Amino acid sequence: MPVKDPVGYPIDQTNPMYVTDVATALSGCNHIEIASGTTDDTIISDEVACLYGCCVLEVGAGAVLLFDSTSATSGVPFTVVPSSAPLGPLPGYPAIGITLVNGLVVKGGASNPGMSIYFSNYVSTVEP
Repeated sequence: MPVKDPVGYPIDQTNPMYVTDVATALSGCNHIEIASGTTDDTIISDEVACLYGCCVLEVGAGAVLLFDSTSATSGVPFTVVPSSAPLGPLPGYPAIGITLVNGLVVKGGASNPGMSIYFSNYVSTVEP
């Protein structure tokens, strides 16, 4: 039986929890769930971090902006969870993750979807 993430999706190349093997993903990857409609900004990490992906748990009409920052949602977002994104893991995250030099902050919004953010404070030094 395949190992599954908290939503029940198998951990494989199409799932954002996928790193290089299941043991690494489960031992080195954290996840924080953000409830749908959370209006406050959510600080995922206030230090160097690695983003492995996002999984939509509850559909929302709003687009969610993610910032490489220690505490504020200012400047240019480095990625966006699209509005009305379907349930499940969002594609497009590299297996080695995305390095964030300052931290990770998710912009709040009344129409944001519920989602899990997969990250670690360990940054891979593997070249893509």
